[in-house]
Formats: sequence, C-alpha cells, structure tokens
Amino acid sequence: EEDKEVEAAAVQDNWLHKGIVVKVVNKKVGDGRYYKKKGVVKQVHDKYVAEVAMNDTGHVLKLDQEHLETVIPSVDGEVLVVNGRYRG
Repeated sequence: EEDKEVEAAAVQDNWLHKGIVVKVVNKKVGDGRYYKKKGVVKQVHDKYVAEVAMNDTGHVLKLDQEHLETVIPSVDGEVLVVNGRYRG
C-alpha cells in the first residue's frame, strides 16, 4: 500500500530525456514524412519540447512530447527509466 503511494508520487507528466531514442507518432509532422520514424533527443526545452535529430535524414525537429513515444532498446541496448520512482 505504501509502495503504491510512493510510486504514484514519483510519476511525472514529462518524460523527455537527452539522449533517448524516440519515435514520431503524429501523422501530421512533416506532412507524414516523419510518421513512425525514429530519432535521438538532442536537447529538452521547458520539460515538454525536444529537439530530435532524425536517424534517417539527420533533420533536427522541435517536437512536443505528445507527438513522440519512447523506443524500447534492443536486447543488449542501454535502458533509461524515464518516469516513476527509479527515473533517471
């Protein structure tokens, strides 16, 4: 019971972190050219906006986290907890 309260208190509404791989989930970004494409967060602004360097084109896009989702790393890939008690 107490663990659930501690965990709930640790959850935040922002999850962006520099260096993580993200995927664009908004079909309207770049008229759909970037939909489901992956990139790396190069910088985070105001907790909710990221500069993302796209893997396939190298273009740097400034996107709200609402238009992004995290990418699960490969089996041997590095993991970063982006929310909750063990965040960071």
